[in-house]
Amino acid sequence: MAERLQILNEDSINSKPSFESKYTWYKTEDVFHKASMIGSGLINLKLVSLTEDNYKFCGFYAQNSLNYILCDIACILYGITVVPIYDTLWETATQFAFNQTKMTTCFVTSKHLPKIIAAKKTLNNFSYLKTIVILDPQNTEVS
Repeated sequence: MAERLQILNEDSINSKPSFESKYTWYKTEDVFHKASMIGSGLINLKLVSLTEDNYKFCGFYAQNSLNYILCDIACILYGITVVPIYDTLWETATQFAFNQTKMTTCFVTSKHLPKIIAAKKTLNNFSYLKTIVILDPQNTEVS
């Protein structure tokens, strides 16, 4: 038990928002708590649906960041399979991934938001996508 408590109090993840800034460290207990809250929200708000085969999927079209890691851990904690979306795999592979998994939620960074919205508007294979979660809303300009 003492060993577990020691691990919970240790620094586990760091974040550096800009090149000039210093690293900020987060304790394992805080990371676990935040990820648990995110995962609980995904399930309780029904942002992730169960497929006919009893799988849960969630898309990630984002750059690595603290929020990305927290959401990824949340998915792991709640048995949600993460489906990574890459710029190099766009159109055909991305359409296939969305169609195959029937995922209803995708985490994105503001850089990728216009592309996912354009695809949702123009491609029929994104019909299951209902929720887009922006991981860095402070960088998003709504037009």
